[in-house]
Amino acid sequence: MDILTPLHRALGRPASALDDGLVREAIAQHVAEAADLDWKRELPHAKNDDAGDEFAKDVAAMANSGGGWIVYGVGEDGHSGAAEICPVQWDSSEAKRLRALAYGRVYPPAVGVDFTPVPVDGGAVVAMHVPDSAEAPHFARYRQNALRAPHRNGAETVFMSEHEIERAYLARFARRRSWHEDMTELFESTVRTSARQRLISGVFVARPAEPSTRIGRLDRDQAEAAFARMSQQKLCSSEFTTIYRGREPMRPGLRSWVLEVLSPQGSRSVVHADGSTSLSVDLGLWDNEREEAWPVGEPFHTLARAVEWFVDDSVALASAISEAVGINSPLRMMASVVGADGESLVIRDEYAWVGNDWQLADASQSRPVVEFEAVTASMTAHADQAERYEVTRQLTLDLLNQAGIETLKSLRAPA
Repeated sequence: MDILTPLHRALGRPASALDDGLVREAIAQHVAEAADLDWKRELPHAKNDDAGDEFAKDVAAMANSGGGWIVYGVGEDGHSGAAEICPVQWDSSEAKRLRALAYGRVYPPAVGVDFTPVPVDGGAVVAMHVPDSAEAPHFARYRQNALRAPHRNGAETVFMSEHEIERAYLARFARRRSWHEDMTELFESTVRTSARQRLISGVFVARPAEPSTRIGRLDRDQAEAAFARMSQQKLCSSEFTTIYRGREPMRPGLRSWVLEVLSPQGSRSVVHADGSTSLSVDLGLWDNEREEAWPVGEPFHTLARAVEWFVDDSVALASAISEAVGINSPLRMMASVVGADGESLVIRDEYAWVGNDWQLADASQSRPVVEFEAVTASMTAHADQAERYEVTRQLTLDLLNQAGIETLKSLRAPA
């Protein structure tokens, strides 16, 4: 996949795959280190605490300075210029080890660190991307638990002064306000375009803390792959879904692809080129032809299980699209249950009846809600099944608790 790195910029190249030829050209031209580029001859040694400290300092410095690339397996010429290839040995266990260092020795943890190995004779050159962080300032944690905040000053790594740390915290708070405003705008836009606003609907949006570094528009194949991968990311059985897709085609939107399904229930899913996702689903499953509501006979009522399926679908789709477009930063999520102004929305619980059958609880056992409060959560890039479960569980319970429901029926912790 095409990416744009400081090597491309220094060599005057457009976005392309990072390969052996690009690395060798950078060496031939003695491309110098910069604020977002650092050459390293070796990977940090696994049993050397000093090397771990140095790694944490380098990662924190990049995260505090707008992000950048640390390239392992390239030696310098004494003037910060690339001089030679020094192959390193690389496999998935090395990637896991370095991500653990970035998480454990940097505070707040540096998440979204990504690796692009370039095969060369004798091993590999490994380009590690450290994304810009909305949580800066980051501090490198040393063996004595001392914390210092490094940042890049041109090609050098230096430590931030007290005044610089203060400014970094102010910038963090400003970013959080900006993120909240962006999320709210996307959420309100999704509510406005909800297919069935007159009933009870689930609305969900997700945005990456930092957009993808991959260059290019989101094409149809990527969007199709995200919807296909969604079923693999689900925690509930694939039959327990609020997005029933028949033969409805996706259609292009503004830097996005839209999948709108009108039967058997209304849903509108949008995947955006920057890795954002928005989803609105009619939880009442209104059937215009028969003029009846499923599953409880009331258009503004729904099942607690339907809310579980909706959140499960939402988190699964957000995870799938972030992988499709190469997101390497945390995802911020917001979800709620909405309906027509002034209508009381009721989420109905169920209880075990006979065997695997469930009996619908009386509406009096649920707390009617005129306006649900939107709930939020964050999920790291490339989250595993255990983390997706915790995020899905948190969002679902935060919604159900508002209706007086405290237990889950369909979501199960991964084995």
